[in-house]
Amino acid sequence: MTDSLRIPQSLYPFADHSLIRRLRLHFLDEGKGEPVVMLHGNPTWSLHFRALVLALRDRYRVVCPTTWAWAV
Repeated sequence: MTDSLRIPQSLYPFADHSLIRRLRLHFLDEGKGEPVVMLHGNPTWSLHFRALVLALRDRYRVVCPTTWAWAV
């Protein structure tokens, strides 16, 4: 996802995951341990949480939706 948005990987170094049903939901899933779920408001996305993800992923599993769209 970062390639299509042209965001440097150094700024957003997370792998893209997605769930596909009627709604396509992309999310980041970083680290191991107790889960921490971060939810952002609209029109923001997980880029705003990048510093928190980097700080928490050594001790926690951080899950955060990145973007969603209707599946075609």
